[in-house]
Amino acid sequence: KGVTQEYIEVFLDAVAAYLDWRRRGELAGGKESSDVMPLGAKTPEAFAVYASLKAKIDLYFVQCDAIAFDERTAGRIRPTERDFESLDLADAEALSAFMASCPIAHPRADGTLPLTGQVNPACANDIERFRTEILQPLLGGTIETLSREQWREVKLAFAPHEQWLAERKGKVVQPLGCETLERYMEPQYRSAARDLIAESAQSEFVMDNIRLTEKLLLYQANMITLANNFVSFPHLYDPDARALFEMGAVVMDGRRFDFSVRVDDRKAHSAIAQAGSMFVLYVEVLPPERLGLAPFDLAVPVTSGGKGNLCVGKRGLFEDVRGRQFDARVVQIIANPISVVEAIFSPFKRLARLLSGKIESITTKAEKKLDATATGALTQAQGAKAPPQPARPSSGLMAGGLLMGGGVAIAALGSAVAYIAKTLADVSNYWMILVVVGIAVLAVIVPTSIVAILKLRRRDLSAILEGSGWAINARMRLTWRQGKTFTRRPGFPKGSRRHRSIWVRLVLGILALAAAAAITAALTR
Repeated sequence: KGVTQEYIEVFLDAVAAYLDWRRRGELAGGKESSDVMPLGAKTPEAFAVYASLKAKIDLYFVQCDAIAFDERTAGRIRPTERDFESLDLADAEALSAFMASCPIAHPRADGTLPLTGQVNPACANDIERFRTEILQPLLGGTIETLSREQWREVKLAFAPHEQWLAERKGKVVQPLGCETLERYMEPQYRSAARDLIAESAQSEFVMDNIRLTEKLLLYQANMITLANNFVSFPHLYDPDARALFEMGAVVMDGRRFDFSVRVDDRKAHSAIAQAGSMFVLYVEVLPPERLGLAPFDLAVPVTSGGKGNLCVGKRGLFEDVRGRQFDARVVQIIANPISVVEAIFSPFKRLARLLSGKIESITTKAEKKLDATATGALTQAQGAKAPPQPARPSSGLMAGGLLMGGGVAIAALGSAVAYIAKTLADVSNYWMILVVVGIAVLAVIVPTSIVAILKLRRRDLSAILEGSGWAINARMRLTWRQGKTFTRRPGFPKGSRRHRSIWVRLVLGILALAAAAAITAALTR
C-alpha cells in the first residue's frame, strides 16, 4: 500500500551497501587485473568454470595420494565389472549419469592431472576451457598437465574473488541495476521521497478522521438493525425476514425447517445443544463442485409435529438465504420430545411395533416348520438314506408359509378379541367397562404427557446459538406458536386427499371390535 520513512532508510542502506560492494570488484585506475579480479573483466566467467571443476580436481589429487600410498586402491577407484554389467548401454541418460559420477581422469601415482588425452569425456569441454582460459593466463605457457603445486596457485589466485562473492550485500536491490541505484542515491531524490512521506502522513491523519466519521454515520444509520441482530432477534421470529445468523431452510420428510445455524465443530456444538432439550438435526450440506465451496454442517431444530421418518442418513434439500439449493444429509440427531401429541401416542406406537414383531416371529416359525415338513416328505418319497442339502424354498412354499403365518396371526388376534369380549361380558355394568378402559389408557398417557410437557417447557433456542459462538444473555423459550413458525408442513394441493395408513385403519378396526364387544356384553345382560 505504500512505504514509510523507515522503509526508505532500509532501502537506501541496502543500495549503499550494494554499490560499495560493487566498487570493490571494479578495476580502478585503468588496471587490467586486481586481487578480486585476477583475470580482469573475464574473471566472472573464468571463476564459473573454476567453481564447476574445483570439487572434482580436489578429489582427483586425494585419489592420487591414495594410489601412491597403496596401489590396491586403484581398482576400487575405477568402475568395477559389476558397475558395467548393471549399466544399460542403450539408455543415454543412464550413460551420461554414469560418466558424470566417474573421476575426472584415471588417478596416477605421480600426482599430475592430464589436461588432454585421457580425461573423462563428461568433463572434457570444461577442462579445455580451464586450461586455455585460466591456467595459461595465470601460469603462462602451454599447460598439458596440472600438478598439485599449480593447482594450489590457481586456488590462491581465485580466493579473493570467492571471498568477495561471499560478502555480497544488498542483493535485494541488484535487479534495479547500478545506473538506477546511483541515481536514487542523489540528494534530490532522497529529499523528494521524504517530503512525499511527510505529506502522506498528513493525508493519513485526514483520511483516518474521514473513516471515523463514516463509521459513526453507519452506526447512526444502522444501530437499530445491529441491535435487532445482536440483542433482541425480532427477525428470528418473523417468517418473512432473516436474522444474520440464519443460513436458510431445510426441506426434508415432507416438512420445511426454516431455522438453521452454521456449525463449525459438531461435537462441541452438540455438547452445548444438549442443554436446550430440543430435537436437533445435524445436517451436512454438499454444495456442487462448480461453486468451489466445501461441505459444511448445520444445526436444525425440529420444533413441531413428530419425528416421522427423520433418521441419520435421511436426505433432503437445503435452500440458503440467497435462494441457492444444495443437497443435504442428516449426520447426527439429538433426540428429545417434539410435541405432546407425539409423546401421548409413543407408547401405543411401541405397542404396535411389539405386536408386529410378534406376528413376524410367529410367521417365521410357521415357515420354518412348513419347510421342515416338506423336506421330510420329499426325503421319504425319494427313499434317500441321508437327508439332501437344504434347497431354497419355492415361491409356492413361501406363499404357503405366509398364508399359514397370516392365519396363525389372525387366529391369535381373534383369540385376543374373544378374551376381551369374555372379560367385558363378566362385567355387569357397561359404565364400569368404560371406566376401566379409561383408567388403563390414562395410566399410560398421564405420566408420559407430564414428562413431555416438562421437557417441552425447557426447550431453549439459546443453546443452539451459543453452540455456534453467539453469547446469549437470557434464555430464548420456544412457544407453541413459534414452533409452528420454525417447522411447518405445507398443505395438500387443492382437490387432493390424504391416503390413510393401514396402521390407522387397523387401530380403528380394533377399537371398533372392542366397542362392539362391550355393547354386545351390555345388551346380553
